[in-house]
Amino acid sequence: MLKNVFLVTGFIVSLVTFGQAPNANFSSVPASVGGTIIICQGSTITYANTSTSTVAGSSYSWNFGLGATPATANTAGPHTVTYNTATAPTTTVSLT
Repeated sequence: MLKNVFLVTGFIVSLVTFGQAPNANFSSVPASVGGTIIICQGSTITYANTSTSTVAGSSYSWNFGLGATPATANTAGPHTVTYNTATAPTTTVSLT
């Protein structure tokens, strides 16, 4: 939802529009089923950014979890990640 805010400065009225906060989200190939992706050790997962309400200059912080190569990233992606250890990593993306 967009909100309009009027700022009165002296005799000048300015209209400033604020949008929704960004919503960090991603998809993967192979796709998750019930929030879980099952792959073999040494296999790859490609993560795609599906975040909404982003703006130019948005800042991304990916953490692909234990055993991931690369372990982190700071761009929108997509990112192809290899998992070299038998583990159950959790992948996160933060957006500011």
